[in-house]
Amino acid sequence: MPRVDKLLLGKRASEVPTIVTRLCGLCPVTHHLAGMRALDQLVDSSDSISVQAIQLRRLLHAGSVLDTLAPRLLPDHGLEIRKFAKLVLRAAGCPGHFPDVATPGGVHAQADADAVKRAADGVSTIRGLLPSQPVESADKKQSELADLFACDADGTADPLGDFIATRYEGELHLFPAYDFFDHVREQYPGSITPRPQVLIDGHWRDYRVGPVARFPHLSARDAQFALVRSVLDDIEKLLQAPELLAEPGVVDNSLRDGTATGIVDGPRGLLVHRYTVEDGNLVDCQILSPTAQNEGWLARMLTQASTPAEMEHAIRSADPCLPCTSAPEGAMNINIERK
Repeated sequence: MPRVDKLLLGKRASEVPTIVTRLCGLCPVTHHLAGMRALDQLVDSSDSISVQAIQLRRLLHAGSVLDTLAPRLLPDHGLEIRKFAKLVLRAAGCPGHFPDVATPGGVHAQADADAVKRAADGVSTIRGLLPSQPVESADKKQSELADLFACDADGTADPLGDFIATRYEGELHLFPAYDFFDHVREQYPGSITPRPQVLIDGHWRDYRVGPVARFPHLSARDAQFALVRSVLDDIEKLLQAPELLAEPGVVDNSLRDGTATGIVDGPRGLLVHRYTVEDGNLVDCQILSPTAQNEGWLARMLTQASTPAEMEHAIRSADPCLPCTSAPEGAMNINIERK
C-alpha cells in the first residue's frame, strides 16, 4: 500500500486525521483515533480529557474492531453482526462509515441514547454466536519475532493505552507510547516495506503486531476471535456507563507547536501517527500502519509456504488491509508459478 505521509505536509494539522480516514478507508476509525491521540498532546487540555470523551472514543474503537473482524470470522452471521457493529458505532456518535467523533483534547459528538439502549440489549445475542474459547492452540515453537501491543502501565493490554509492551522470548518490556520512535526504527525509512525493528536489550529485533501479538498462545484465527470477545466485553461495560450519555464538554483545541505520537491498537494491530506541527500546519509526518509493520512477518510466512492454501492462511494471519482478506475460505484465487 502506498504511504500517505508526504501528501499531508503543509495541511492544517487539525484536518489531517480526517484526510487520512479518506485516504485509508478500510480502517477509518483507527486512523481517526490515532491522529486525534497525537493532536491531544498538543492542546492545553491534554491532561484532562473527560471520562465521557474517553468512554465515547473507546466505544467507537470497540465497534470498529467488531465491524472489521467478526463478519469475516463468522460469515454465516455476517449481516447480523455487521448490523450490530454499526449500531454500536452509531451509539458512539458515528452514524456513517467515516467518523467525526473525536476532536483534539476531547470529543464533539454525543452518544446516541436510543442506539445505546438497543446495543446493550443485543450484546448477549452476538456473544452467543461465538465458538467456545480455546485454551491453547498455537504452534508450540517459540516465535523468532517480538510481539508488540498497546497496554497500560501494568502491562495489561489496552487498545488506547499509554504504553507499548514488547514480548520477546517470554520477557515483557514496556516503554511509553509517546516515545515509540525512540524504540522502533524503520530499516528502509519512507518505504512501503519499511521492515521496522524494535530495540530490546540493546539489539534491534524484527516484530509483529495484531491479535497474534496480543494472544501468542493462540492460532491467528483464535487470536482474532479472542480480540472480538474482548471488545464485546468492553462494549457491554461501556454501554452501561452513565457518563457515556453526558453532554460533551467544551474544549479549547487550539494547537501549540511540537511533535507528538498517537497510537491505537486496532483490529490489525498498532497504528502509529507522529505529527510535527508549526503554526497550526503539519511540517513533518510519519504514519506506520499494521500492514507495513507485519509485511516482514507475512513475507516470511509466504516464503515458507508451498501451497495456495498455506499462502492464504499466511495472508489471513498477517491480515493486511487489502480486500482479499474478506474473501471466503479458499477463494483468494492464489496461483503459484514455479520457475
